[in-house]
Amino acid sequence: MKILHTADLHARRESSREFFISYDSIRSAAMRHDVAMIAIAGDIWHGPVQNSAGSLFPDFIEAIRSLGDIAPVAMIYGTPSHDVEGSLEIFETQECSHGIKILRPGTAYVLKKGKIEELNGGNEEEAELLISGIPEPSKRWIISAASEPGSRDADLAANEAFRMLCMATGCMRERYPRLPSLVLAHGQVEGATTGHGRMLGTGDGLHFTKDNLKSLKAEYIALGDIHQPQHIEGTRAWYAGSAYPLDFGETHRAGCWIVDIHEPGKPVDVVRENFPHPTNRHLISHASCAMEIPTMHNQKVWYEVQGTKQELAPLDADIILSRLLAHGAAKGSKVTFDITDSDPVRASEIRTKKSLEEKLSTWAQVSGETLTESIIEKARSLERETAARNAAAGNARYRIDRLILRGATGLWAKSRKDEIDLDLSSRGPGVIALIGANGAGKTTILENLHPWPRLLTREGPLRDHFRLADSFRDLYLTDEATSCKYRCLIRMRADIPSGTTEYWLFRDAGQGYVPLPGINGRLEPYQEWIERLFGSLALYQRTAFTAQKNSKSCPDLSAATKGERKELFSELCGIDWLEAYREAAKEKEDALSESLKSLEAKHSILAGSQARCAALQKEIEEHAAYADEKSREEKEIVRKLEEAKDELAKIEKMNQERTRLIREREEARMRMLELTKKENECMGSIESLRASLRLKPEMQSIINRAREIENRREALAAEKAAHDARQKQEMKDYLLAMTSYTTQRNDLVAAMNKIKVEIATLKERAHTIEERLAMPLGENCPACGQKLPPEQLARQKELRIADEASLESIYAKLIDMLASKKETEQKLQNLVLPSYPAQMEYPGTEELKSLSKEFAAIDLVRAYDIVQRAEIAEGTIAHLRIELKKLEEEIGKVNRIDEDSKAKLDRMPPKHEEEKLMEAISTLAEELTNTKLDIARAQTRREEAEKQLAEAKRNLEEYERLGEQLKALTQEICEWALLGRATGKDGIQALELDALAPSISAIASRLLAASGNEGSIAIQTLRLAGKGSRQHAIEDFEIMYISARGDEQEISTLSGGEAVWVRKAIYDAFELIRAQNTGIQFRTVILDEADGALDHESRLRYLRMIDAAHRESGRYQTIIVTHSLELQEMADMSIAIADLKPHADRQNAKDIAIPA
Repeated sequence: MKILHTADLHARRESSREFFISYDSIRSAAMRHDVAMIAIAGDIWHGPVQNSAGSLFPDFIEAIRSLGDIAPVAMIYGTPSHDVEGSLEIFETQECSHGIKILRPGTAYVLKKGKIEELNGGNEEEAELLISGIPEPSKRWIISAASEPGSRDADLAANEAFRMLCMATGCMRERYPRLPSLVLAHGQVEGATTGHGRMLGTGDGLHFTKDNLKSLKAEYIALGDIHQPQHIEGTRAWYAGSAYPLDFGETHRAGCWIVDIHEPGKPVDVVRENFPHPTNRHLISHASCAMEIPTMHNQKVWYEVQGTKQELAPLDADIILSRLLAHGAAKGSKVTFDITDSDPVRASEIRTKKSLEEKLSTWAQVSGETLTESIIEKARSLERETAARNAAAGNARYRIDRLILRGATGLWAKSRKDEIDLDLSSRGPGVIALIGANGAGKTTILENLHPWPRLLTREGPLRDHFRLADSFRDLYLTDEATSCKYRCLIRMRADIPSGTTEYWLFRDAGQGYVPLPGINGRLEPYQEWIERLFGSLALYQRTAFTAQKNSKSCPDLSAATKGERKELFSELCGIDWLEAYREAAKEKEDALSESLKSLEAKHSILAGSQARCAALQKEIEEHAAYADEKSREEKEIVRKLEEAKDELAKIEKMNQERTRLIREREEARMRMLELTKKENECMGSIESLRASLRLKPEMQSIINRAREIENRREALAAEKAAHDARQKQEMKDYLLAMTSYTTQRNDLVAAMNKIKVEIATLKERAHTIEERLAMPLGENCPACGQKLPPEQLARQKELRIADEASLESIYAKLIDMLASKKETEQKLQNLVLPSYPAQMEYPGTEELKSLSKEFAAIDLVRAYDIVQRAEIAEGTIAHLRIELKKLEEEIGKVNRIDEDSKAKLDRMPPKHEEEKLMEAISTLAEELTNTKLDIARAQTRREEAEKQLAEAKRNLEEYERLGEQLKALTQEICEWALLGRATGKDGIQALELDALAPSISAIASRLLAASGNEGSIAIQTLRLAGKGSRQHAIEDFEIMYISARGDEQEISTLSGGEAVWVRKAIYDAFELIRAQNTGIQFRTVILDEADGALDHESRLRYLRMIDAAHRESGRYQTIIVTHSLELQEMADMSIAIADLKPHADRQNAKDIAIPA
């Protein structure tokens, strides 16, 4: 049986040509290979489509419907932003030969006689294929029946529920082993490669693992979502890839898979069927060689020409495009200009330079300074000695865990809440929608969801926005880089104008929360620590917080001055380490200046060095004479000491013999004890063996009984295992039946609810029309009484006829809907609840317990031991008697050795003579030590005097060379001053700021492209002024939006909708650059109604840009406030303001304890 597997059709008006080319290829392949089924694994739509001729909606529907005339079509829902909820239901209503079926998770289907039917337990006999479907994993549908989305265990529950869903699908496969199994699934698989060449890791949120795929136990798994066609290694899963390349980043060959499924359990044959789309290609060329175009072979090309404004000015995009098409490029190719502005940037390559020496060389080329080898060596030593780079390049990844807010005016105004507890740590990763009516307090929560001691866009002190005497903001954060936790607590007396405010900041490094050094409740140390840990508030508002309006203190980039923009870029650049180098160079310069002063002072006192030399020479001679006298005394003491040591050696030799004899006696005694112990043990063993012989018959009887019990226990255990296996199989069958029953009932209840809504809607429309028809049709105007013109009377009659026709149509639909309702109710009544299987205990359980108890009471080890000992007892007793005789002989021998050693010791002289000799040696050694110390002191004093004499002579020589040294030292000071200037704000730091702009522009443009916008963003920190030989670069700071055609527009002049796109892309680029350069990243990002200026379709594209920034920056959570129901539904999870409660452990509390 052959299956056609396709996915990611992305039907939309803008790509209708590509869609219908792919459709024709799918239709042709299905007919040519005579497939038994067509499987579409999600993303049929690219997004919401209006039901109008202009949107080509009817044409797309007809194309999919016609596939059902060739073979049965199975499809699943894909990504919610593409296949929005309910968008596929229309396909099941289309009439076609084989039908179209949407596969629901948890429901099994079969392919039978050219149709796809739900498996109902009685239709599997003639079935050819078992089919299941799993749409893109989402907590919203996976655990909607088990727990509320966003609850504390939501992530664990979702992953476990998803794993159980895959296992349940695999169990269904095992239940019908004769049928081959096909599973349609949409989502990302760990280890797959995207169309842009990125390999997927485990990531955040729900995704398929290879273990999930293996647990499905299908012959073939038809995957959708990733646009790169591929096989997942180690599984039976294939991605079909997109039906056509959606953008120029997708360079794969579009197509579908023809799958030949054989017997169950056997490998399938998979063949690629390519579509006739041209492949994509991205070419980059410089303006100087833009017309040098290579030959193409039916490729759709994005030809990007890079250069400065001056270089791109003479080029025409239309001419280049015509030349591109003439060289074989396919229709749909495009030409864009990328204005690099490489000329005004003074040194763009400085961002690629890693060492201080490389950056210094770049600065010298720009500034015209000359670098000597001495200056370069100083830069190297400065880099080695200064640890500023590591100190500045901190690594912090902050995630907001919780906010407890009490007394906020914005929460009381409409929601009437004194306190709320927003626990984000219990939510999983992803995009979170904060939902509530206008004025409910959404913005109030977001304005407090940060550590700075103020609100973000609202002016005035923080206390002015609270109302209670015990108001507070209690914020909890985690630094994922260090696992440290932070608690930012601000307490306010807000019920009176003169109320106080306390600021507390705590850190938990694993031993509990403790205040940071200097934190005492006052604002100044709190604010200093906040900026040290998290950076400036302005930077936070441009990297982690986006609102529809900005505050006066932190204006939008379009309204900020050039100075404010440059200050923000300085912080983004992360160049504190260069400032540390400047300070180190300044310290070197200051130290050398101090050395210069010292050198000048020394020069003034060198004139007295000659007299100092004569005095030191005399002192050296006196110390030498005293040392010679003490050396003669030392020789005499050494002679006496050697004689005493010789005498002591003789005595020590005698003592060694004494020690040997004592040790020999001790060893003999120890051996005597050992032998006696062995003798006693032999006698005890003989008696024990005799006892074993007496007990042998009794123990043998016990062993025989134990064997009988064990044999009976094994027989009973085997019978019990068989009984338990039967009951386990009955329970497994019951669970499968219960799963099928629950799924069918849920589908019928959902259908019933939909019918009830339709009936209520029709009744309401009928009532409205009946009220209009009940009004009499008069010839006079009801307002003024004058007779109505004939054409107006005719118009009223036409409207009444239309109302009557509409009413008749509504009555007909009501009759149909009531019939559907009755039919659905009948189906609900016909459902039969499976009966719970009876559980019976194994009848031999009591006998088994009795035998086990009897067996446990038998000391089998003792019985075996006694029997074994008895069997060897007679031979062992004879051997022990021989050993006993040997021990008696050895005991006699040891006794004789002890007596001989005692006799020798008694004949040795006493030890008092040794003690006298030791005392004499000690006295001589002390005298020798004192003499040597006297000699050493004399020699040390002489050496010190010699050193001082040598130093005095050097001072005389130094006096003559002092002029040259002063000159060299002055040169050193000048070189360190140059290094300080080079690493200062007007040196390398300024060049770093210039070079940062292109990086932000590139990232912002890439994020902008994720929304479908083909324009780009350019940040200009310099501009060219003057003409000809007087042309030069001057400081500037403008942010430009460049359209795909190359038209430039300053962001302050953009419309409201356009500004939303550009501002969001720039702020997200700021977030990425900040993480790269400063090591600080906020893993929780906030968007407060930033989509307010966008229309319906643009909001969906805006969410795709949010998703792209969320993934690229590695965020944990993105919190959005939006009144768009579409964006709320597409978010991974939602939090309703009305559901937020006070903190459970501190409800109505009057105070908060401050940790010690």
